[in-house]
Order: sequence, then structure tokens, then C-alpha cells
Amino acid sequence: MHCNVESIEPDTNGVKIYGWAYVIGQKTKGNQIKLVLQAEDTQFLLDAAPIIRPDVSTFFNNPDLSYSGFVQYIPRAKFKPRQYKLGVLIKNADMNAFILTDKVVSF
Repeated sequence: MHCNVESIEPDTNGVKIYGWAYVIGQKTKGNQIKLVLQAEDTQFLLDAAPIIRPDVSTFFNNPDLSYSGFVQYIPRAKFKPRQYKLGVLIKNADMNAFILTDKVVSF
């Protein structure tokens, strides 16, 4: 699995997360991308909104990667003030793939 969290943009009401992810050898169309926030004693699974990313397809010279993009706005009010490790989960009818990134989301 390849993943790139390109930006984590906090504001006074929450955090917006942009990026892309795909599983090597799998088409991206039809995948569900979910973000995972992990703290010591809890974990949250959030549906990310899909974004078409022709730049990812062009960079990797693979037209099957156009649907690899995601964005998610996470409202600050729903989370305790703490730091969460950020993971990305890809799901489709055939498989699940997960990666825990080196990114941290703070509320």
C-alpha cells in the first residue's frame, strides 16, 4: 500500500486532511478510504470523501490510480483535546489494507 498525507490543516473548528492512497496492483475506482485516529485508549474510524487525482495517475504513469484521492474535515468538538496517530484504511469487496502513517492530528 502506498499513501501520502499531503496536508493536515487545522483551524479553530477542526482539521482538514488531504492525501491519496492505493494498494499496489489494485484499481482505485470503487475503493472506500477511511481515516483512523488512534490514541492510547481509543480509536476512531472516519469515512473520507473521495477526490479524483489525475496528478497521481500521471506521476505513477498508471490510469488506475485516478480515484486514489481523499479529503476529510474532522470537527474539533467531537474529540478530546489530545494527539491522535493517523492511519489510512482502504476497503473494497476483495480486501482491506491499512497503514499507520507518521502523521499526528492534534485537537
